Amino acid sequence: MFDFWHEGIMQTVNGFTVGSCYSVNFYQAVVKQAFVDYLDSTGCWAVYLDSILIGESSPTLSQDSFASTSFPWEFRSMVFTATSPSHTIKFLPADDDNDQSTDNPYGGLRMGIDSIFISSHSQSPISINLGADTSICSGQIITLDASTSGAAYLWQNNSTNATFTVTKPGTYWVSVSLGCETISDTIVIDEKDCEVILEMPNVFTPNGDGVNDVFIPAEYKAIERYNLQIFNRWGSLIYQSNDVSQGWDGTFQGALVADGVYFYIVNYLSTNNENLQLNGTVTLIK
Repeated sequence: MFDFWHEGIMQTVNGFTVGSCYSVNFYQAVVKQAFVDYLDSTGCWAVYLDSILIGESSPTLSQDSFASTSFPWEFRSMVFTATSPSHTIKFLPADDDNDQSTDNPYGGLRMGIDSIFISSHSQSPISINLGADTSICSGQIITLDASTSGAAYLWQNNSTNATFTVTKPGTYWVSVSLGCETISDTIVIDEKDCEVILEMPNVFTPNGDGVNDVFIPAEYKAIERYNLQIFNRWGSLIYQSNDVSQGWDGTFQGALVADGVYFYIVNYLSTNNENLQLNGTVTLIK
């Protein structure tokens, strides 16, 4: 049976500004040991601010033999916010592949560390914008996107994804953390009535009596954009309008057209962003 010790290093550092952001920087290497023909190839350092773990460095992978003296040194850095003018920084080897089934539970891990230094940490300001408060139709889906490279996310339902899918009204918020900075944004999404209606009459009488003189939608609802085209029996375009409130008075080039059947096509965009089309015929009777 082997005896093992979990050895590390620590140093008390003074002169921190409370609330300021700092980086602890160092170089690490895997220093292999031979125990019962077992060689550990990967390892990292756990870094503590006093008694609080601020993170584990990304592991280093070494393909060298345990007797090598040319193993690679890799730079590592992690960020913390000072909560006191003085902190004790602690480093403990952290094995990412402990083998508890053998007499060598630490896998012969020995981590090297060198060139430790602490520096003020600065980064580009982060920003998020979930957009202005808005409304959602029944069955509609909205994707909220807070993506920021390298950031961590927390949504109102504890999701940690960069995006959030909204399917119903409510208040949604996200907190985004990057380095020592954390910002948040909130959006309120209401429900709106998005039933789309467009009904066109099949006859109109442009005789000047003030009743049914214009071919215009009999009823419309939830229409964002609208284009009405009217054609004669030979397929010639004789009227066009992009105003849903403006109808055809039965004239072409200033003169009232003949009684008869005319064809229409309406292309329109609903308020829930659907491109739709309605076509049919209307009978003009003077």
